[in-house]
Amino acid sequence: MLNFAFSPSAVARETRQPWQILIDSVTYLRGLPEVAWLRAEGHNLMIGWSKPPRKFRALNLTAARNASRVLPKEEVRVISLRADQTGWHPGSEQPVICHTTAHHNEILETNC
Repeated sequence: MLNFAFSPSAVARETRQPWQILIDSVTYLRGLPEVAWLRAEGHNLMIGWSKPPRKFRALNLTAARNASRVLPKEEVRVISLRADQTGWHPGSEQPVICHTTAHHNEILETNC
């Protein structure tokens, strides 16, 4: 008889939606006073900034790497927005502050 052991986090990850996994990967951002809100749709993580912090670029790149680590088979995109752009969604024509795309912990593209 074969026994298969799965870690609880691996099993939980399989049953959760990508957006839930993305949000959990960047919970540390909630502690930053400059972050007004976080939202995810599919493989897109949106960060609403009340004002850009001193290490804005580094925070965006780290968020993209963290997100790509938790969804290793997917390309993920982190979109930085102004705090008042709460209705923004992927495909929207509204301008963004910047965006970063990552896959397998590697930054593929950024304009931050």
